[in-house]
Amino acid sequence: AETSAFWGAQSPFTISWWMEPRPPPSSGSSEMVVLYKAGSQPKSPDLSVSLLQSSSGGGSGTSQLRVRLAGTSRSLDAVLSLSRLYARGEWVHVAVSWNGTTVSVYENGVRVEGQDLPLTGSLVVTPGTPLMLGAPSAPTDQLRAFTGLVDELQLWR
Repeated sequence: AETSAFWGAQSPFTISWWMEPRPPPSSGSSEMVVLYKAGSQPKSPDLSVSLLQSSSGGGSGTSQLRVRLAGTSRSLDAVLSLSRLYARGEWVHVAVSWNGTTVSVYENGVRVEGQDLPLTGSLVVTPGTPLMLGAPSAPTDQLRAFTGLVDELQLWR
């Protein structure tokens, strides 16, 4: 579906979803795409939300969300921490909200981190490029398809 009308100029938005991510290997890290809106250049998205997971073995590790937005004057690239690494079979509700100056992440309804990241100019919206769930349009060694389950993805204006 065409998404240009949704993104508009510099309007606030929230993206929310349920996920049950698969943990990374016993000792390693991964970056898995949750949502990806392709840009005009390969491997340069208008919007990307991905889950970064790092495991140090024994079930311990970290989870973060990386949010990237392309702007006409300046782009935004934020890494926001979640509370922990999730076990297989564990569902979590996540929301990313951007109010025009601050990007925040919510985990099971609780704000866990926010960063002031003003975007200069308007959001870049490339007409005719797909909005993809769970995979980038051009996978790389660092960016790969989501491993696990995603449910009830919602975009709010």
